[in-house]
Amino acid sequence: EIVGEVAGRPALIFDDLISTGGTLALCAEALRGAGAATVEAAATHGVFPSAANTALAGSDLTRLVVCDTVPPLRLTQPEITAKLTTLDTAPFLAEAIARLHEDSSLEDLAEGAI
Repeated sequence: EIVGEVAGRPALIFDDLISTGGTLALCAEALRGAGAATVEAAATHGVFPSAANTALAGSDLTRLVVCDTVPPLRLTQPEITAKLTTLDTAPFLAEAIARLHEDSSLEDLAEGAI
């Protein structure tokens, strides 16, 4: 069920993890069917087993963003790799580790990450 009016507007989907992408593809299809202008998705972890190629390549997604916590090496279909952005988490994690070793605060770390 879609809550709110998406017709003519960009739709954003956020999730913690994408595995095969089946649910994400169905959600994108529903949003486009409801008239969303674009459908972009972001997730912290993209596991992407081989089956994700089938589910995501033909999906209504216009953009997909994941962190590099799990390298998306099994995504091989150009229809999805062209839409994929992988964010580098190394600088953020390195800073967190450095602060832990220095007994510094982590409180403001996320402020500069976004």
